[in-house]
Amino acid sequence: MKVSYKVLKKYIPDIKSPEEVAQDLVMHTAEVEGTHSEASAFEHIVYGVIKSVEAHPNADSLRVCMVDIGESEPSQIVCGGSNLAVWQAVAVAKIGASVLWHGQGEPVVMKKTAIRGVESSGMICAAEEIGLKDEFPSTDEKEIVDLSHISAKAGTPLAEVLAKDDVILEIDNKAINHRPDLFSHIGVAREVAAITGKKLDYTMASSDFSHLEIL
Repeated sequence: MKVSYKVLKKYIPDIKSPEEVAQDLVMHTAEVEGTHSEASAFEHIVYGVIKSVEAHPNADSLRVCMVDIGESEPSQIVCGGSNLAVWQAVAVAKIGASVLWHGQGEPVVMKKTAIRGVESSGMICAAEEIGLKDEFPSTDEKEIVDLSHISAKAGTPLAEVLAKDDVILEIDNKAINHRPDLFSHIGVAREVAAITGKKLDYTMASSDFSHLEIL
């Protein structure tokens, strides 16, 4: 079963790190098969704002965009997106980010490159290139993710903007078959508080949020 660290932290504000919580559970209660950081899939991918869109001098299907990604100067990025617009908020894979090129094949690490003779530093991403096709279904194969409905500061990590910055603890179900009290987030939170001596927020525990089920 999967347990959200962010939910546990709501119950125990001064909770230990995810890795330490997992180790405590292994030593006292149940086998934790691993921890998974959602944010790891979005490393070096940020919220950006397009400042200008110009024609590419050597390719009719491409545009040269200047994009604010929270750095001292806008980044120049060559893109073939069909829905590019000035002041549009977009997902930008910076140098070092790992993406699926057109949503296919093996991950590609972003490097500064020249596309048809124009330097490009990073990529304005389509949903399928960064694992978001379910959240942002596209109407055509060249459409990039439009984040204009979300207000954020340019350069903010995309994981933070989309609330995909949780850490998931994966617990072996068989190890807690005799502990039905652990079949909820509040149950696991109580267990962690008992093990570590941390204070459980009973206000949170008695709120409507306490009925949330473990995945």
